[in-house]
Amino acid sequence: MEEKLKQSIQKINGNVKEKAQKIGKQFKEIYDSNVQKLKTALQKLQESNKELIERLEKDINDLPNKIFENLGDSSEGQGQTQK
Repeated sequence: MEEKLKQSIQKINGNVKEKAQKIGKQFKEIYDSNVQKLKTALQKLQESNKELIERLEKDINDLPNKIFENLGDSSEGQGQTQK
């Protein structure tokens, strides 16, 4: 009877170990997948931020030209009579 009990315990321990390994493997797969998704999202965000910064820098550099264009447009409009 004691031997049978030991065998049952060993069988249960083996099943628990096997299930724990499966759970660990699944957890690692999900974890790795989530890490990859986060890396991809971070890369896209960094690219998007880079594009926004480049556009802002261009807009800042073009701002003086835009101001003078608008001043030129308004001075031309002042010289014309309205109908």
